[in-house]
Amino acid sequence: MSIKKIMIFGVVGLVVLAGAGAAYYFLVLNKQGGQEASDSGHEESGSSEAPSSSTPPPAAQPPAASNDYDDDLPAGEEDETGIVVATQTHVINLPTASPGARGGFLKCVFAIFIRDAELGAQMTSETPTPQREEAKAIILEILSDMTAEEVLDSEIRITVRQDIMDRLNESFRPKPSADKKAPQRPRKPIKDVLITEWAVQR
Repeated sequence: MSIKKIMIFGVVGLVVLAGAGAAYYFLVLNKQGGQEASDSGHEESGSSEAPSSSTPPPAAQPPAASNDYDDDLPAGEEDETGIVVATQTHVINLPTASPGARGGFLKCVFAIFIRDAELGAQMTSETPTPQREEAKAIILEILSDMTAEEVLDSEIRITVRQDIMDRLNESFRPKPSADKKAPQRPRKPIKDVLITEWAVQR
């Protein structure tokens, strides 16, 4: 075979190989690249969309009801349950702080608000009870320390009310019970003391 024929066959072979390579690139590699680009586009599209949440925010809870007497009551007992009102009338002789001045008399009526049902029954009993007599003695002791001049001061009534309530709560504070099944009683059985009458005669 001549050298010229060998060169012709060589050129033809190169052309055939180049055509096959180009066809493989366009048919196979280009298709795979398009598929990868499509997948990448889907991923980017999915990542750009943040998932929306349809769960509404939690509703605000209303503030718990306040109770001014929570610290004074056993757990579970309401402030206004079983309030008993006991009244006491006192007439006392008032000394005077000024020599030669006339003294006088004080008539006062107290309304005692009791949130302990047992103590309320004892304080409002028609027959004398130790609790009612003890309350009377405490009130008389407080009133006896005042003079005819002091009872004319309107602010003294606030002091008298607070002193009576504090002394009664201290005296009637329930004693600890060994029986854990026994009903709990308010630690401060006296809720309030009001003065419904305050008359001074000199």
